[in-house]
Amino acid sequence: MLNSCSVRNLLLQRQCFGGKADRIAYDELFRLMSPVQPPYWCRPGSPPSLVFRAKFDEYTHVFDMRKRRTIVKGRFQGGAVAYIFADELPLFTSIYAKDKDSLTFYEAEILELLRREGPMNIALMKEFTGLLSKKITPVLHKLQQKFLVFEDQDDNEWDRAWYPLETEFPDVDKEKFNKIQALRTIIIRFAYLNVFINIEMINSFYKIPMDEIREAVMELESEKKLVKVTIGKEQGYVMDEDIPFLKKELQPLKSIFVLHRNDFLVKSNEYWLKEKYKHGKYNVLQYILIDGEFRGTVVGFFKNGPFIIEDVVLDMDDTEADSRKQEILEAVRLANNAASSPIKRYRGKNLSSELMDIR
Repeated sequence: MLNSCSVRNLLLQRQCFGGKADRIAYDELFRLMSPVQPPYWCRPGSPPSLVFRAKFDEYTHVFDMRKRRTIVKGRFQGGAVAYIFADELPLFTSIYAKDKDSLTFYEAEILELLRREGPMNIALMKEFTGLLSKKITPVLHKLQQKFLVFEDQDDNEWDRAWYPLETEFPDVDKEKFNKIQALRTIIIRFAYLNVFINIEMINSFYKIPMDEIREAVMELESEKKLVKVTIGKEQGYVMDEDIPFLKKELQPLKSIFVLHRNDFLVKSNEYWLKEKYKHGKYNVLQYILIDGEFRGTVVGFFKNGPFIIEDVVLDMDDTEADSRKQEILEAVRLANNAASSPIKRYRGKNLSSELMDIR
């Protein structure tokens, strides 16, 4: 009998929620979690982040990795902006490159321009082609998805240079992996980090067709690298080597983390989170992870500035919600600016009126 509490214990450890990562462990975690998206609702050019996992200045470290092209920007997971290690371009090209041998007229024109004239920004492309920015930008994004151009995001500025990918990374072997081989690699990474997984979770994070995921999982299952199991009422897969650990009765780390909507763990569970935690009046700003389990949301309004936090919504009874109230509120404040984004309500009750009652 496998234990769901042990699943959460191992998940929190492997995702560095239990003990924060040093630079070496952080880089390995970044690789396992790739493609890594920037935080949800951030300014264009913001670097990616593994929030609450680093025990050092993460922003400076990731910014430096991006500047040195240790990590590179691309479009993955249905066209979303994300980052991978440059040395893994062959792996992710085999998974995500779309129709790279079939170019539209404008795609061919822009690519040929960059190959002929060298790197340039969108303003220069406008001068050379006479096209408007609103026409050029989506063409560049399509070329990114085909792994034919590279956007050099070495800082947070808007004016960025674009290059043909082959001139900046000439040694990339785009034929190194076939797609199923590459999928097997990332699915094992995914299983290691999430511990207990299913097909929907893999699709939720990587945005890869279900039939391809099933084929890769079936191969891993036939080789005993993944084992089909039932934990509680849920059926899924775990790594064979994890089974002895998951038979133990280990409690997860008592902890509360408020995670943005592009976080690895949120994206892994997005397919059910977005259905369970819909709110009729407000936007879901963040999800609340309590003892390794999603138990609620922070809701309100996104702004280009401080978010407006209207309420903290929880999936727990009154006794538990009251006993952990201060922990939860502190976690919400830690994930936001407490001064500019004050929490208005907790489970529908106005916090300012509570303070008045106390006085």
